[in-house]
Amino acid sequence: MSDAASKSAAQLAAELAAALTAEMTAAEARDALEKFLNWRNAKVHGELQWLHGDGEDIAAAKVASLKREYDAKILRRDQVLFCIAQTVCDEFSYSDIETLVRVNFPISNQGRALNVTTALSELADKAVGIIKRNSKRDAYMFRHTMLRALIARNLRSRDGSETVAWA
Repeated sequence: MSDAASKSAAQLAAELAAALTAEMTAAEARDALEKFLNWRNAKVHGELQWLHGDGEDIAAAKVASLKREYDAKILRRDQVLFCIAQTVCDEFSYSDIETLVRVNFPISNQGRALNVTTALSELADKAVGIIKRNSKRDAYMFRHTMLRALIARNLRSRDGSETVAWA
């Protein structure tokens, strides 16, 4: 089990808050982002393992359905991360990001409800959030500008495939 998976959300929140309030180096920003992604992936992966382990009572089709749902959530989250790193403004709204997702990934999102607000809410989760919501306006911003640069440099869209991968 990874270090991030064994820690509670409160412990990760405390570490991330400490890192964000202090002067953050590129390595610290990378670590904070990696902890968030590991925590989220471990949480969903753990749920899938639990279901698969108790799979005698659950149909294989249900497990496969949950796996597809998990993959879709990760794909959408990575597409949203890619798009928020591409924004030029300090603040962005869900509609700005939804427009960018539809422009950058037209085939995989054609005719689908994107639910960008849910992805942004997960990314702004107080426990491990890398963005924060502006309480006065319906907008979001990065907790630290170093995170935007880190994501923009390391998250790449593969040419022609509409998938996003970490460099």
